[in-house]
Amino acid sequence: MGLGNSKSKKSYEVASVDSKSAKTNPSENVKVQSSVSPPQTDPSSAIVDSKLVPKWLNETQFAELLSANVAEFSKITGFRVNPAMAPGENYATLMLRISIDVELTDKSSKQVSFMMKVPHDTPQMEQMLTMANFFNVENTAYIDILPKLEGLYKSKGLDITFAPKAFKLDSQLEPKLANTVLMNDLGQDGFKNLNRLECLNLEQTKFALKKLAQFHAASAMFVQVHGPFPDMFVNGMLGGNKEAMMAFYEGMIASFRTAFMANLKNFENGEEYREKLTQAFAQITLDFEQLVKVNPDEFNVLNHGDCWMNNLLFKVDSKGKVEDMVFVDFQNPKYGSPTQDLFYFLITSVHIDYKLEYFDFFMRHYHDELTKHLDFLGFSGSKPSLRELHIKMFQNGSWALFPAITVLPVVLLDPGNEAATFDNFLGDTEASANFKNMLYANKRYKKYIEKILPWLENRGFLEAYQKPTPAPAPSSSQTTENTDQILDWLNVNDFSEIIAANEPQFEKIENGSWKSATKPGDNFASQLLKIDIQAKLKDSSSKTFSYILKVKLPDTGENFADFNMFPKEMEMYSKYVPAFEELYKEAGLNVKFSAKSFFLSKATKEEYLLMENLQASGFQMCDRMKGLDLEHTKRTLKKLAQWHAASLKYKELNGPYPSLYNDGIYIPATRDLFTTMFTQAKDAYVEHLGKIEGSEEYLDKLPRLVESHVDQIIEDGQINEKEFNVLNHGDAWINNLMFQYDSEGQLKETFLLDHQNAKYGNPAQDLYYFLMSSAELDIKVDKFDYLIKWYHDNLVEHAKLLKYSGFVPDLKELHTILIDHPAFAIGTVISTLTVCLNKTEDSFNTNDFFTEGPNSDAFRAALLGNERYKAHVERVLPWLNRRGLLDFLKMGGWNSKHKKSETPARKSLKSEPKSEPTLTPKVPEKDESKLVPEWLNKSLFEELLVANVPQFSKILDFRAKPAMAPGENYATLMLRITIKIELTDKSSKSVSFMMKVPHKTPQMEQMLAMANFFKNETSAYIDFLPKMENLYKAKGMDITFGPRAFKLDSSKEPNAANTVLMDDLGQVGFKNINRLECLNFEQAKFAIKKLAQYHAAGAMMVEVHGPYPDNFIYGIMGNNIELIRGFLEGMMAPFRTAFLANLYQFKDCEKYRSKLDTILANLTSEFMKLGEIDPNAFNVLSHGDCWMNNLMFKLDAKGKLEDMVFVDFQNPKYGTPLMDLMYFIITSVHIDYKLDSFDYFVRYYHEQLTRHLDFLGFSGRQPTLRELHIDLFKFGSWLLFPAIAVLPLVLLDPNESATFDNFMGESEASKEFKNLLYSNKRYHPYIEKILPWLENRGFLEISTPSPTPNLPEVPTENPQQILDWLNVNDFHEIISSMEPNFEKIVSGSWASATKPGDNFASKLLKVDIEAQLKDNTKKSFSFIVKVHISHGGVDFAVFNLFPKEIEVYSKYVPGFEKLYQDAGTPVTFSPKSFRLNKEIGEEYLILENLQSSGFKMCDRLKGLDLEHTKSVLRKLAQWHAASLKYKELYGAYPPKYNTGIYSEQSAPIFKGMFALTSKSFLDHISKFDGAEEYVPKLSPIFESAVDKLIEDSKINDQEFNVLNHGDSWINNIMFQYDAEGQLKETFLLDHQVTKYGNPAQDLYYFIMSSTQLEIKIDQFDSLINWYHQNLVDHTKLLKYSGFVPSLKELHTILLEHPTYGVFTVLSTMPMCLNKTDEKFTTESFFQMNEEGDALRAELYGNERFKANIERIMPWLNRRGLLDAFVQ
Repeated sequence: MGLGNSKSKKSYEVASVDSKSAKTNPSENVKVQSSVSPPQTDPSSAIVDSKLVPKWLNETQFAELLSANVAEFSKITGFRVNPAMAPGENYATLMLRISIDVELTDKSSKQVSFMMKVPHDTPQMEQMLTMANFFNVENTAYIDILPKLEGLYKSKGLDITFAPKAFKLDSQLEPKLANTVLMNDLGQDGFKNLNRLECLNLEQTKFALKKLAQFHAASAMFVQVHGPFPDMFVNGMLGGNKEAMMAFYEGMIASFRTAFMANLKNFENGEEYREKLTQAFAQITLDFEQLVKVNPDEFNVLNHGDCWMNNLLFKVDSKGKVEDMVFVDFQNPKYGSPTQDLFYFLITSVHIDYKLEYFDFFMRHYHDELTKHLDFLGFSGSKPSLRELHIKMFQNGSWALFPAITVLPVVLLDPGNEAATFDNFLGDTEASANFKNMLYANKRYKKYIEKILPWLENRGFLEAYQKPTPAPAPSSSQTTENTDQILDWLNVNDFSEIIAANEPQFEKIENGSWKSATKPGDNFASQLLKIDIQAKLKDSSSKTFSYILKVKLPDTGENFADFNMFPKEMEMYSKYVPAFEELYKEAGLNVKFSAKSFFLSKATKEEYLLMENLQASGFQMCDRMKGLDLEHTKRTLKKLAQWHAASLKYKELNGPYPSLYNDGIYIPATRDLFTTMFTQAKDAYVEHLGKIEGSEEYLDKLPRLVESHVDQIIEDGQINEKEFNVLNHGDAWINNLMFQYDSEGQLKETFLLDHQNAKYGNPAQDLYYFLMSSAELDIKVDKFDYLIKWYHDNLVEHAKLLKYSGFVPDLKELHTILIDHPAFAIGTVISTLTVCLNKTEDSFNTNDFFTEGPNSDAFRAALLGNERYKAHVERVLPWLNRRGLLDFLKMGGWNSKHKKSETPARKSLKSEPKSEPTLTPKVPEKDESKLVPEWLNKSLFEELLVANVPQFSKILDFRAKPAMAPGENYATLMLRITIKIELTDKSSKSVSFMMKVPHKTPQMEQMLAMANFFKNETSAYIDFLPKMENLYKAKGMDITFGPRAFKLDSSKEPNAANTVLMDDLGQVGFKNINRLECLNFEQAKFAIKKLAQYHAAGAMMVEVHGPYPDNFIYGIMGNNIELIRGFLEGMMAPFRTAFLANLYQFKDCEKYRSKLDTILANLTSEFMKLGEIDPNAFNVLSHGDCWMNNLMFKLDAKGKLEDMVFVDFQNPKYGTPLMDLMYFIITSVHIDYKLDSFDYFVRYYHEQLTRHLDFLGFSGRQPTLRELHIDLFKFGSWLLFPAIAVLPLVLLDPNESATFDNFMGESEASKEFKNLLYSNKRYHPYIEKILPWLENRGFLEISTPSPTPNLPEVPTENPQQILDWLNVNDFHEIISSMEPNFEKIVSGSWASATKPGDNFASKLLKVDIEAQLKDNTKKSFSFIVKVHISHGGVDFAVFNLFPKEIEVYSKYVPGFEKLYQDAGTPVTFSPKSFRLNKEIGEEYLILENLQSSGFKMCDRLKGLDLEHTKSVLRKLAQWHAASLKYKELYGAYPPKYNTGIYSEQSAPIFKGMFALTSKSFLDHISKFDGAEEYVPKLSPIFESAVDKLIEDSKINDQEFNVLNHGDSWINNIMFQYDAEGQLKETFLLDHQVTKYGNPAQDLYYFIMSSTQLEIKIDQFDSLINWYHQNLVDHTKLLKYSGFVPSLKELHTILLEHPTYGVFTVLSTMPMCLNKTDEKFTTESFFQMNEEGDALRAELYGNERFKANIERIMPWLNRRGLLDAFVQ
């Protein structure tokens, strides 16, 4: 009936001409919710109206057809024609059933049946056919078009039927046959109409939409395969005659319009729509005109044109389950937007229970099926996104009114009505009017239209069509294939000039051949062809010339050629490769980098490279799956070093490289493309890498690593001219390297290929990319430091050769560059390495990895799950993790929190020492009483015992003896003092102390004169360690760092001043572990954890107690630099001499002599550098002598560690924590772990440090792991000191010569002692491994000293203030301005104005001031003071919000209110604000406290009801309207309002927040009902949310923009009520995120975050309509003359800008629905620890959130709003 030409058809049964012609196709199982209604009558028997049958119709017209289609046809024996439809089922045409009895050649008989459509024999029909012969259209559709559409599917292996088979009768036999349509009778195969009165249920609708999507997909593909549709389908049956079409349409709609408006009063609330309907009907013809226009830049299909349920035939099984469906009635197909069929079908044919409520769901289902079948058919055009489809529905939405008032009433009309005729349908006679009144009086229709009208209004479909802005036409080019060519622009004969230039004897080309030069998976950015040319020479001999041709890949969506790489590579080959080679040639060294290249003289638009084929010269590629061995790796690194050195010299000679080389393929312009590629595969990375042994150490970081990979590469690729930069090859992986060998197979030459990604920048790109991608697993990690040194040696050598005079980093600096720029390390592992190790397959396609398709999961599994890749990841990722290279957040930014480190797999460790530690041997049985000081006696202890031993009476016995064997004690003498005492009850007990006293030697006296470390140590034990322990105790953790110490009375004995007296911890099981064995892996971890706890407390001490005293700041010798330097030099000199003298004893260590000479001569400077304090760095109180004899362990009976304490605090020093960490690892850890697990120990220390800093509440800046590693390289040269001065003492057997004098002195005995140290065989295996390790890390090089910085100041707290800048008396001036009778302030009080979880970007204080007035009465004034939050999570103050909010309150709020006051309608938006006159460095707001005026907040857990919601939307509309008028009057808003808190600068912070919460969110939401519909999209949404917010926030001045409030959620809104409790006023608070832009931000943010669940979705369109009405009303009130969108346009804006809809649900809504809890803070929420996990679980697991998500997420998904993040 559509466009007036449809026929309503009753359910009917028909027979086929031939059983072969009625195929049914497999279709998905659909559960039918209601049975198919059988026909009320049997039309063939009920209708016997022979006068309707055309007299010209007879059997002779069918003979030829039957002969062609019925096997063994002989003759017709019977011919019957009957009408097939009852009255009311037939309008435009007459449907006949033709039954024919035929005799076959074997004399048997059969019956065949056809359906024939013929025109009514009326004047109206004759006129109609004169205008538009739709019989011609329908026959063309059935016979010419539909079979081709079905053929498209059949060619892909899917049998599908869209319609019955049709036939053409010979119109020469009877001219009237031309205006007929003859079809198979599908009733014979069980196809029937479903009962139109019931309409379609949910599953039937889904089935029909799927078939419609298949039909549309095929029609789109038709154009791609067969070209444009005929004009009758493009312009419609009336052709291009616009006037005729509009006249016809207007004539048809006019009578319906009149009748509908006359009956409007009969519909409930119908009169409310009269005004809008009047306007809508007045322009409905224009709406139709826009609908039928074809926009070639949009997605178009062949619409059925009359897609309602009587034109759908269903086949159902005995249980009512739908098996198949076909279309009939193709008399008006129309090429154009698919919205025509969609609106028509959904409005006319779906039951009212689903039509509107499931409208978005049906759109989603149709879109899913459409895109699926477009992909299936291989459609290469642009497919519409779901959002684009929704937007198009809004643009064409006005047309929905047409089927709602013309077709739907016919659908719902009872059958058998004699008035249901074509004349009455189209006419305007009285009978026609009565018929239409009958349509609208139908109670069944009233039920439908009463729901449809408000739905149409709320969506803006009762408004005029709005013409969309046309999109730019895509450019396209078609290439004509020429099989005679190599490529369409390249012929074999083009090589004549190239060969002639290189071969003097060349005469002519004989022939040529070509083929692909790469296997699948071997090259991804270009296509390589191998071209062999057979040439004839002048002597008639033949010679073959071989070339490689490199061209861009054809466009596949992710086309690497789009990044302008070919021009770069062409320049590289033509300019830089020969120039770099020339530099070496001039320096006397022949260095070749790459293959020779050629260029054709003829002009070509193609970008290409033509090169010699290196294989012809014996060059080969290595196996990328095996990787390069050490020899090939070193040769490649040497070549890269030569390349980099040449690039330095070239720049020195010729100036900077062109800007073309500043970027690689990862740039902001390509960011979204590549980010999408990686985020598509993120889940696969996590799934497969999560199964790898040891992955628990780094798995939590993987999602963010993949998400941020592109951003990090872009960030890391930024050029810092203050750094060391070279021209990187940029793509140095194994497939871009070729190697040449001599006749013995020895490696002879190495060439670099593929220069299209050359990039200027730091060399980390080439080094990481090459080593991580291309080296064998056995050397990739184990030899990394060695290989970097090898590269560095060659870089330095060749830079010198080329006489480069600029800066070249030393090896330590190169290592620092690598740590400072880690992006290509992990980036290569997750990208290029996967390809390197993947087996070559012909089906290899990178699109399968980086895009979602049918092969994606299997392809990713093959790539990430293969054993080669797993083996590499198992070794490489822990190594990267332990070097801090996975902690990719920009240093100095938001601190990462790390999970507990797991112990490395045992197979990666050497053999462990015994699991039960061996304790230090007992003191030899020897009389050493002469060592005990004579002045030491029991009388010194009596006072101490009285104070510390309950019921002490007297000392019975006093004994003192040395506690350490020779070799265990150097600087001091350690005594054990055992005292037997009697108690007051006459019982006795023993107490034991450890006393440290100085040796009685000249050296010790000199040492004490320089630095009295006894005072230092006593201060540490008594003044500081207890405070450190109390920091933990205050947080609920008991911890002990050292033994309890005591102070003896030095007034009784002056020598007691230079002693340290401590508890004897040996009495409670503490002992040293045998130093000769050093610490095993677990013991080392235990000690490192305790060291981290101690350092954390040392840092926290400064926050709590202020700076340390000078003796800890400068060390025991104070700040006398020369004294310190002299002491250190004196101590180091004898060790230096002895070590170098014994160097020959150490295996393979003579090669280090030169470097050792230099570094040892400068080691004092390294020592001094380590002692400098950088106030901008992270500092702790170091122990100062942290080796294993100063650690005491407590073990249980099985040897398991229980506790550890430190002793010997004679040299604590404030500064870098690395002094202790490096000292401990080098001196005290077994050689099997010391170096191999060094990075692991640093990582473990960092995890424990940051964990305990967080535990203690440390608010300062914590170091990242990468920063620790960088500082290790900064101070690394100092490691040589403990390695040669302390470690040999650790490994020395107990020995009499091990004395302080021999340690410090230069006597013969001292020299012998040091020779003894270095001749010790236990020391040799240690130092023989340590020296190459130090060298490879650059630690045998001299560092550049840095100046000594000043210490930071500690702020002074003033407890008398409200805040440190605000006093109660500051309110004097404010109250004076408010109250004329004010005299003075009496008192003030203040408290927090928000509960935990109620405000996240600021802190609110409620300040109450009690004032005395002039009449001596008192009055209270209440204010809210707003200041920014500063905490360890996200500091919102960095987003410059307060200056913006201050200006909004002071300028725009009063400015907007004045606009309304001038218009005569006062409107108030916010509380009054105040400013102090005094200058303040803080940003703040002082506001009136609205609570004192009766304002209240609503419960965010419940959300706002409809009344409050509409009040807020009205206020937002008023605000937005005022912002429009204000801009019209005063010009544009300042630039600060162009951005909110989401910007490129803040992106890393918010990405970090999302990354931290995404796992918990996904874990919980995946368990919610219906989550399977949208959960797969959530990971990409989390990945891209921040970037999409930034993109969506950009201002398009061509759009409708307002000044958004920006943070309009329930906690920023207050309501005032009258005496009866009725809502009186609504105020907006918190204007600090105010932002100019489209209004989608405010609307989505408010509705999604703050409304009750019952109205959030069900009333969404209605609420948008309400807001729009108020916006229009108030812009008119303010006499705004600019553009205001229609309601449809506003809906379109919301579809085009969906990010705040989704983002609010993911971020703000969970906070809104979370129960207030004192423990909730943003810091704890964003922490990666158990507390953070628990808070996130509470947030995402609560039932309120679950209920909201289960409704909202499907709604967002079905509107296409989720797809904005994943497309």
